[in-house]
Amino acid sequence: MTLRTYSTEGRDQIVAAVRRTANGLAEAYGIPADRMPIVTVTYGAPVTLNDPALAERVRAAAAAVIGKERVLEARAVMGSEDVGLFSLDGKIPAVMYWLGAADEGKLEESRKTGVPLPGLHSALFAPVYAPAITTGVTAMSGVALDLLK
Repeated sequence: MTLRTYSTEGRDQIVAAVRRTANGLAEAYGIPADRMPIVTVTYGAPVTLNDPALAERVRAAAAAVIGKERVLEARAVMGSEDVGLFSLDGKIPAVMYWLGAADEGKLEESRKTGVPLPGLHSALFAPVYAPAITTGVTAMSGVALDLLK
């Protein structure tokens, strides 16, 4: 199974609960001790957490070059990402941000209706390349120049 959490502590609690549940069910069904379930956990990527101070700095730098009305705050999601590896478990400040690439008309319609646009892994995902690339390069260049100060 794939397990996604918002924190390392939450992940550890859920893994412990899975072990307790597996053992409890086995005991309830009279499984002998030598036949109890074995729960093996293989960890992939760690939880991706934005460093708050760095996130604010990145937000401000991007807003300075592309306009604050074009920099939105995203909510946490249960994605499966390896970006958390770059922070070495929080030892290095890190930030993951998203670059919008949707058609403005379709985005506005999605906001009005509440029907989400197709995501990155959908065959229906249809980015508008030119403005996305221009915005991305401009924002990232502004962020990089700010971080190099």
